[in-house]
Amino acid sequence: MRFAPVIYGIGGLLLITQSVQAAESTDWLNKLSTSDKVNSQGSFIYESNGNLTSHHIARKVDSNGDVKERFYRLDGTLYEVVRDNNRIVCSTSADDQVDVAKSLAPKLRPDQIDKGYTLKHLGESRVADNPTDVIAFIPKDSYRYAYEMQLSKSTGQVLKSTTFDQKGNALERLQFITYSSLAPSTAELDPKGDCAPSAEAEEASHADQATWAASWLPSGFEQVRSLKSWQAGGDGRPVQYLLYSDGLSNFSVFVDSDSHTAMTDSRNQFGPTSVVSKRINPSDKDVLITVVGEVPAGTAERIALSVRPD
Repeated sequence: MRFAPVIYGIGGLLLITQSVQAAESTDWLNKLSTSDKVNSQGSFIYESNGNLTSHHIARKVDSNGDVKERFYRLDGTLYEVVRDNNRIVCSTSADDQVDVAKSLAPKLRPDQIDKGYTLKHLGESRVADNPTDVIAFIPKDSYRYAYEMQLSKSTGQVLKSTTFDQKGNALERLQFITYSSLAPSTAELDPKGDCAPSAEAEEASHADQATWAASWLPSGFEQVRSLKSWQAGGDGRPVQYLLYSDGLSNFSVFVDSDSHTAMTDSRNQFGPTSVVSKRINPSDKDVLITVVGEVPAGTAERIALSVRPD
């Protein structure tokens, strides 16, 4: 990982340098956090877990600030998703490639990022013939990954991103090969494949507030969604769902307190995604906790063991 060393000044110079760096960090984060509100279109390569795929994305923002977006995989199994203001309108499957599209414009809050990462400007570069700033997100603890991103100087969008584990090994890469900040046409945003209406809105109507929560979280992670769904279990039983984020990384917690299948502990890693399942027994009844997300497996396991009735 090519994180350049931080050069410290002396006395008052140190304070001035830190102040300037903090201001620059806030500027980069603000730019990145609003990058999903600008017109853009382009194709990019995504690599994870030894697999390499190519994709196209088109995003149009109207005069009211409403966003329509189409994400389409260019090779392998057909995959397409269309969003309207982050609500999934239709998709070809429940494929997890939708998460790739979300990672292009992560939702950030400078104060949240500061709890988990130190930002460092590594210099300037170019991606897809667009000038970029190279930014390192250096974790302040061992509970999360490190990131190196190249942000478009004009729009703030991530044009190149690499995720590193605690040893500096690359787990995931994303890089645009064509990119434009021009608005796509209406035709470019229309579904081209067998894009089925999403059941996301229907599921929310059959959901209540979840009654479980993680009692331990790495600094900076916050709960952003909490649902108790009667559809996720597939047989009418409630499976509770919790979503947590530190602004860059996300993980989900699934609580199955009435499973009729064999429950076994497991721990797996797929690129940057950890999948950990643990059995707990908080009240003389086995409950299966599954944590899935962009955190090290050890972090996911500790989170799973901390989940308790809220």
